[in-house]
Amino acid sequence: MATTETSIDALKQTVLQLGVMGRLVSQLSSDEPAAALLDRATRAQQLQAKPGRSAKSSPSSEVSEAEKFFDLPAGWVWTRKSNVLHFLNGYAFKSEWFKPEGTRLLRNVNVGHGSIDWKESASISPVQAAEFGEFELQANDVVLTLDRPIISTGLKTAIVKESDLPCLLLQRVAKISASADCIATGYLFIWLNSRFFTESIDPGRSNGVPHISTTQVAKMAFALPPLAEQRRVVAKVDELLTVCDHLKLRLTQARQHHEHLASVLVEQAVA
Repeated sequence: MATTETSIDALKQTVLQLGVMGRLVSQLSSDEPAAALLDRATRAQQLQAKPGRSAKSSPSSEVSEAEKFFDLPAGWVWTRKSNVLHFLNGYAFKSEWFKPEGTRLLRNVNVGHGSIDWKESASISPVQAAEFGEFELQANDVVLTLDRPIISTGLKTAIVKESDLPCLLLQRVAKISASADCIATGYLFIWLNSRFFTESIDPGRSNGVPHISTTQVAKMAFALPPLAEQRRVVAKVDELLTVCDHLKLRLTQARQHHEHLASVLVEQAVA
């Protein structure tokens, strides 16, 4: 029973787990199957392959039985993240380019849990920023820190908002986007925050700093649901996490009330 903040946090993680396992919503035969999404993503990646570079085959490699975390619901498929997602690493903007004002650079320090914090900001001039359009972020982009990706409070990943723009992607932060829109942004965010992702990454150490790479993430197995079901999962997870937040708020209010009552009783006892 969720009677402490710790137990509520555990309940939240259970909700995420069940969501990406297809256990929170029903599977509908009318949904376009995930195999069709995977096919579109494959064709999109082949079309986007650079001249002179062979198009990536799909699936890039079969997902082994050992990598399959759970039995798939009807209409889902196992694949690799590289088959359905694009990964863009940020640019190594030089510190001598930094200005007090201008176009902000999204750095590791700015990526929080679900949102972006600009308290510590670095910028370059808009004129210079115009030269780096490839690294310009858009609203609803998903970003993930590659250095110290997991801290005590959770994974450092966020969804870019309109209020964060304009901004450019700095080195050691990655943008993750779906090929052919085969993955809903909210669903991708749920997957990244689930234990299926956080317990699969192994932040090695380079000069003492835990880090991961987009190559490492791209190779991971991914359970792809039908797009319509992804949206139902996002709605149900949002609903249940809101309930969890309300429970946590009530616990906090109850604790504050008890602390106040205890203080009053002590004051009366020593008066």
